[in-house]
Amino acid sequence: MKCYVEIAVEVDYDASRGRDQTRTDPAEPAELEITKVRLGWIDIFDMMTPSHIEQIESQVWEKLNEEPGGR
Repeated sequence: MKCYVEIAVEVDYDASRGRDQTRTDPAEPAELEITKVRLGWIDIFDMMTPSHIEQIESQVWEKLNEEPGGR
């Protein structure tokens, strides 16, 4: 039997907020890479579906946009 529950996980990521184009430099897009998803001390990243990773990325972007300087 499959059961679905929401659980809190710790997420490690690398992010770049990107830059706007200037007269001398091209624009750089914002980027985000999830590197680890931990449940306790176990890294469960490889068990995540693409949909799970998209949900996590969305939450990370939300948090980053709340910080001063935003995305």
